[in-house]
Amino acid sequence: MSEEDKDIYRQRKPINPSNVDENNPMGNVQAVQKAMSEAKGDTAPPPAAEPIQVSGNVPPEFSQMMQQRGNQNPVPPAPVQGQPNTPPPPKPRSTPDMMVKSSSGQPDRLQEVLTLLNQQQQEKWEPFTWPSMGKFYTDIPHTIHIRPMTGEEEQILATPRFVKRGQAIDMIFQKCIQENIPTEKLLSVDRTHLLIFLRGISYTPEYDVEIKCPSCGIKFNEVINLDLDVEFCPEDFTKDNLFGTLPVSGLDYKFRLSTGKDELTVSTYREQKIAKWGEQSEDDTLLYRTALLLEDLGGLSMTREIQMVIKKLSMEDVTHLRNHVSDPPFGVDTEIPIICPNCSEEFKIDLPLETSFFFPRKKETGQA
Repeated sequence: MSEEDKDIYRQRKPINPSNVDENNPMGNVQAVQKAMSEAKGDTAPPPAAEPIQVSGNVPPEFSQMMQQRGNQNPVPPAPVQGQPNTPPPPKPRSTPDMMVKSSSGQPDRLQEVLTLLNQQQQEKWEPFTWPSMGKFYTDIPHTIHIRPMTGEEEQILATPRFVKRGQAIDMIFQKCIQENIPTEKLLSVDRTHLLIFLRGISYTPEYDVEIKCPSCGIKFNEVINLDLDVEFCPEDFTKDNLFGTLPVSGLDYKFRLSTGKDELTVSTYREQKIAKWGEQSEDDTLLYRTALLLEDLGGLSMTREIQMVIKKLSMEDVTHLRNHVSDPPFGVDTEIPIICPNCSEEFKIDLPLETSFFFPRKKETGQA
């Protein structure tokens, strides 16, 4: 067999299909030619693709198709003598940062502004002491540092899925607290004070709410000052004080103080019950919350069993139990004294947490 015949039957290397471009037939031809040359061991570059010449009786449809393809893939002009045949550099993709830079005309201005704002935030850390004085924590300091909210935190509050899942407040706490702490372990009384304090330094201590007088029924706006009185944990009150005896039944009990995790558990319990039985089902949330916080009641420790016992207790025992478990001797006083402007009736309300608490209403200003 001659060398020419051997070359015909010589084993070829497979052509890499990644070189095939369905949108560029002429480029495909060149890629295949190059792959075939490499398979045969040729190092010389493949010849440039020549236009196909057709002669004879050619159907008009075929001629029209070939003419259109030639227009789509014109033969590139020959390079000018003395100049390298290099393709033009690719056009860079546009990115949000590039668009900001090009519109401002100052490439470093965006970074300068962000750096300035970050420095201003670092200067606004304020010390905050828990009403509990940190006595009930093992991994949380009794004093932390917190900064006012920004547009980023307000966006969290405006995201319904975060609010519905009970994640919004903890997400904001974790961003606004300088120390890295597990915020879900914070006592409910500490979280309440922190929430009010954060709202006050982020906006103003003035909180505009709408109130309905329980005596005359008129509705009126009232501005509440969020600089509320705070009672700190007494020195002699510790975890060892979390027990008692019911006045009527005489049952002994032990309990723990509510945390953010407990509040989320209670909220989930209520939502699941509504989803199963509907809005018309009896609301035993308060009873479930009390049972959840009791570690022992008359020798029982299971929440479900404790819940069944509480249902059978006298109202005096239930009231005593709920007040002792839910109202520790420290925290921010959220009872607000109000005087009706219409009938001068004096009454108290619990601090209402309305939408305007974190999205204050725009005050109307008179025009001269």
